[in-house]
Amino acid sequence: MWLRITPESAFTTYSGIVRNPLSGMALFTASPGVAEEDWQSIAKALKAKDDDAQILFWTPEEDLKTALETITERCQLAFTGVPNETRKSLPNGITYFERVLPGPDRMYPDTDSAPISVTDEQIEAARKLLPIDLAERLDQLSAWNAPKDTYTYILRNNLMPVIESMAAEFSVSPAYIVKLYAHVLKSVQGRDPLPFGHDRIADMFRYMQKRKLAFDILPDLVRFLYKNPNMIFSSILAAVGYKQCDPQEIHDQIPILHQMFLKLKRKGKRRETAETDWIMGRLRKPALGNIPLAELRKTVDSFIQKEASHA
Repeated sequence: MWLRITPESAFTTYSGIVRNPLSGMALFTASPGVAEEDWQSIAKALKAKDDDAQILFWTPEEDLKTALETITERCQLAFTGVPNETRKSLPNGITYFERVLPGPDRMYPDTDSAPISVTDEQIEAARKLLPIDLAERLDQLSAWNAPKDTYTYILRNNLMPVIESMAAEFSVSPAYIVKLYAHVLKSVQGRDPLPFGHDRIADMFRYMQKRKLAFDILPDLVRFLYKNPNMIFSSILAAVGYKQCDPQEIHDQIPILHQMFLKLKRKGKRRETAETDWIMGRLRKPALGNIPLAELRKTVDSFIQKEASHA
């Protein structure tokens, strides 16, 4: 027996009649029966032979193609075996499809819920929210010339976005901020870090820029800020010993300290950087926050070299 299916009729979900000419019985019906003479008219219109079955279904025109495809698929499944599905029985003895049996088709996705379409725009928007790949972050740290011993702390605490933001806003080297976090802040946090908002360090940067302070004092400020996160910045400056000083007053101390060093009797005086290191050690405290230490060191070196050329 084979089935001849025609789209000439109409269909509402699973509403139709199947006639098996071999038994003369309706195999499936969800509607009033069709008289024999009507079946004969249908068979004649379809040019059906004596051993052909006819299927009559009805549906709105926009569902006709889908209905025909579904019925064709169900007919083909009949030749391979009983479909793996759960069917609901009706009082008249017939059944209809209810859901597929548990398995990948049922669990993923949920067949009892309407499908949710996902657009390309939604996928692209979600992709932009993904974190940057770890390998890319490692390359970025390397490009910044950040010390390798800072990598783990920075990545574990997801500080890369914070560092990028601060470096851009304050025009500071990313490597400097990396060391501020992974060396200075880490050293005071210990094994049981206290709750600490990164916005406080950013606020500290803004305060220093407003006061036009040199960033060399930041490590001392961060150590104190971590233990006293609610203290105002002016009080923190006073607590770490900062006193505002004119840079020229600091420069005026260099000749005096040079003469003092020449009179010293101590081991290591002949080391190439001995005098510079000694003078910087005495100028560091008044210079912190008032003048960049690297700039001050260049001034000291220049003075010492000039004095040596005149000797």
